Amino acid sequence: MTEGTIDSFADAMRPGLTAKLFLAMLAVALFAVLAMGVASRRSFNEGFLGYLTEQETSQLFSINLDGSGQFQVTVTDERDYGPSVAPR
Repeated sequence: MTEGTIDSFADAMRPGLTAKLFLAMLAVALFAVLAMGVASRRSFNEGFLGYLTEQETSQLFSINLDGSGQFQVTVTDERDYGPSVAPR
């Protein structure tokens, strides 16, 4: 091969402007998709954990208000927290 043939082969293998723009747009689109996936997964996990914490708290303690303004706190799982608690 002569040097002129190698140069023309290298020129032919170099990507043109259209290919460069396509690759840049593809990279931006892939980055956007990945970022949205990570953000939605994080948001779902945080929201779901908050929901679970709220449900656990509401199941552990229930506050019963009566007409006199007094309340009674009832612990629903006596195995972990002992017998039910009521003000005297």
